Amino acid sequence: MNNNIEVLKSEELEVRGGAAITIGAVAAVLAIGILAIVIWKIYTSSKGEVQLPGGFKFEWATAILKGIFKK
Repeated sequence: MNNNIEVLKSEELEVRGGAAITIGAVAAVLAIGILAIVIWKIYTSSKGEVQLPGGFKFEWATAILKGIFKK
């Protein structure tokens, strides 16, 4: 069974690509934006934690702040 369909030159010129690249770029910008907001909120908070709408909680803690490595 032969599934090859001949495409005319005029039809080839009408085909547009790039939808996947556009969606990927938009998703990347969105992810970078959300990450930047979380980092900024953690950086400016006094406790080092952030709770975002939807129940997402992020906490910045180092070993020194938690008292794991005591001198």
